[in-house]
Amino acid sequence: AEDDYLGGEPSREGAKRRRLNFQHLAQWIRRAGDTFEYLKVAELTRRGRVHTHALAIMLTSIRRLSHRIG
Repeated sequence: AEDDYLGGEPSREGAKRRRLNFQHLAQWIRRAGDTFEYLKVAELTRRGRVHTHALAIMLTSIRRLSHRIG
Protein backbone atom coordinates (compact mmCIF):
# COMPACT_ATOMS: atom_id res chain seq x y z
CA ALA A 1 0.00 0.00 0.00
CA GLU A 2 1.22 3.48 -0.80
CA ASP A 3 0.06 4.82 2.56
CA ASP A 4 1.24 1.78 4.59
CA TYR A 5 -2.21 1.35 6.20
CA LEU A 6 -2.87 -2.38 6.49
CA GLY A 7 -6.62 -1.82 6.99
CA GLY A 8 -7.02 -0.73 3.39
CA GLU A 9 -5.59 -3.94 2.00
CA PRO A 10 -8.02 -6.47 0.46
CA SER A 11 -6.43 -9.38 2.35
CA ARG A 12 -7.08 -11.48 5.46
CA GLU A 13 -4.65 -9.32 7.41
CA GLY A 14 -6.37 -6.15 6.20
CA ALA A 15 -9.80 -7.53 7.13
CA LYS A 16 -8.52 -8.41 10.60
CA ARG A 17 -7.06 -4.91 11.08
CA ARG A 18 -10.35 -3.24 9.99
CA ARG A 19 -12.37 -5.48 12.31
CA LEU A 20 -10.09 -4.86 15.31
CA ASN A 21 -10.02 -1.08 14.72
CA PHE A 22 -13.83 -0.92 14.70
CA GLN A 23 -14.13 -3.26 17.70
CA HIS A 24 -11.76 -1.02 19.67
CA LEU A 25 -13.85 2.04 18.83
CA ALA A 26 -17.09 0.32 19.87
CA GLN A 27 -15.50 -0.98 23.07
CA TRP A 28 -14.18 2.48 23.99
CA ILE A 29 -17.64 4.00 23.57
CA ARG A 30 -19.46 1.20 25.41
CA ARG A 31 -17.03 1.23 28.34
CA ALA A 32 -17.90 4.88 28.82
CA GLY A 33 -21.47 3.70 29.41
CA ASP A 34 -22.94 4.79 26.10
CA THR A 35 -25.09 2.84 23.66
CA PHE A 36 -23.42 2.20 20.32
CA GLU A 37 -24.96 0.14 17.52
CA TYR A 38 -23.76 0.17 13.95
CA LEU A 39 -24.00 -1.20 10.45
CA LYS A 40 -20.91 -1.17 8.27
CA VAL A 41 -20.34 -1.98 4.61
CA ALA A 42 -17.01 -2.33 2.84
CA GLU A 43 -16.37 -1.56 -0.81
CA LEU A 44 -13.34 -1.61 -3.09
CA THR A 45 -12.11 1.68 -4.51
CA ARG A 46 -10.92 2.04 -8.12
CA ARG A 47 -7.36 1.63 -6.80
CA GLY A 48 -8.26 -1.72 -5.22
CA ARG A 49 -8.21 -0.47 -1.62
CA VAL A 50 -10.96 -1.26 0.88
CA HIS A 51 -13.15 1.65 2.00
CA THR A 52 -15.68 1.21 4.82
CA HIS A 53 -18.96 3.07 5.29
CA ALA A 54 -20.58 2.99 8.73
CA LEU A 55 -23.96 4.08 10.00
CA ALA A 56 -23.98 4.38 13.79
CA ILE A 57 -26.61 5.01 16.42
CA MET A 58 -24.97 6.38 19.50
CA LEU A 59 -26.84 7.53 22.57
CA THR A 60 -24.76 9.94 24.62
CA SER A 61 -24.89 13.55 25.65
CA ILE A 62 -23.11 16.12 23.50
CA ARG A 63 -21.30 17.39 26.59
CA ARG A 64 -19.86 13.93 27.40
CA LEU A 65 -18.84 13.35 23.82
CA SER A 66 -17.08 16.70 23.49
CA HIS A 67 -15.11 16.08 26.71
CA ARG A 68 -13.93 12.71 25.42
CA ILE A 69 -12.78 13.80 21.97
CA GLY A 70 -11.09 16.96 23.05
